[in-house]
Amino acid sequence: MGHWKGEDKRETLVREVAKDFAFSHPGVKVELVFAEDIIGHKSHADTGKFIAKMIQSGTIEWDVIWLDHSIYTEISAELDDPGWGAKHLVDFGQFPDFMAAHKDFIAQDPSFRAAFGGVMVGPYLEGFVSALYYNRDVAAKVGVDVPASGMTYADLLAALKTLHEYNQSHGTDIRGLLDAHDRSMLGYVFDRLVKCELDDFDQVRTLEASADKLAALRKAFAAFEEMSQYQPLSAEHVQANWYDTRDLILDDKLLFYNDGTWMYSHWMTLGPDRIDKLVPVESVTFEPGCGHYIGGYIPTWGVLEGAPHRDLAVEFLRFWAAPRYAEKWVRYTKNPTGLRGNLSEPTLGDDPFERFQAEITKRYRHRLDNASLAAICLGESNRFLDPKLDVLMRETLLGQKSAQAAYDELLASARWTEENPRPRPN
Repeated sequence: MGHWKGEDKRETLVREVAKDFAFSHPGVKVELVFAEDIIGHKSHADTGKFIAKMIQSGTIEWDVIWLDHSIYTEISAELDDPGWGAKHLVDFGQFPDFMAAHKDFIAQDPSFRAAFGGVMVGPYLEGFVSALYYNRDVAAKVGVDVPASGMTYADLLAALKTLHEYNQSHGTDIRGLLDAHDRSMLGYVFDRLVKCELDDFDQVRTLEASADKLAALRKAFAAFEEMSQYQPLSAEHVQANWYDTRDLILDDKLLFYNDGTWMYSHWMTLGPDRIDKLVPVESVTFEPGCGHYIGGYIPTWGVLEGAPHRDLAVEFLRFWAAPRYAEKWVRYTKNPTGLRGNLSEPTLGDDPFERFQAEITKRYRHRLDNASLAAICLGESNRFLDPKLDVLMRETLLGQKSAQAAYDELLASARWTEENPRPRPN
């Protein structure tokens, strides 16, 4: 199952590696079909459902599956089993060459395994950091000054207020933020608001509920309710597929676009002549001084134990974990990678996308986190609540649900046990 179709040189790299593998393995044909062509459209959630049905049926059609954190979570929800990976996925941790191909912190940090049922999947080719992109033309027209760093929630709220007033006085419909029903992007704002309320990075990385974490959740919901009065989110945009909304900020229909640094490759395909109007800045916190950031490293693929060509599929992903592909990734995408190579990070150049990624990576180094917010705040056993949390934050920002109602509904849906009791408020 391919990934990154229509995403500039990311797609180029996938096709190059497939050809290289076939060339180095005479008699082997790599059938590369992109995930959106398999299910009819690009969707992490629907890809997860598709893979879950294969597992449930016992008939595994695809040797190499598209697999990342959100797809794994969707499969967990479908199978009602957060630990399904230990039963169904090949553990690449058993291959010394594969582990040695990764940077030390990935090979040694147990959280990379924990996110996938205790197994090592991969390779961790893709690195990213989150960004709050803004359209400089829209900002200038509306009268919003976006700080390059240290942007706080108060700054964001003021910008959304200014935008709302501009829309009312000019009869326009420019929205402040974006979300889609098939892929949540609001989490890049919501998660950072929550996580930066915690004292240190160890709290963020500990998947246990606490009173402090619940208080941070409640505060973020309240912030979303406060922002809702300025109508930053469009219900029409939410109803569309995410893939079809990627160009809204290029078309001057958004002030901000909250997502990961992979968007560079999307926009280079959609509007290379318009990408200069987009500027990435650090996402918001309630107070300045947060010592960690949302970002990390993503395993793009995995192999199911029941795959018809399991051993060859394993060899293919081991082939991917080579320094030459790590170096191509960095050159092609201007993103970091979890694989070893002579060129391991994007360089600090004149391009604002390249410069932003390099500055954030240097500032936060290994204090990057992309763990499930539901697991962080409600405990590992509640990882399955991430999709519900996405819906609740969306409903709150649309003004369809109060912060208290969203918070209460989330906690009422959690599985509280003796090992993971509901914390008492401070």
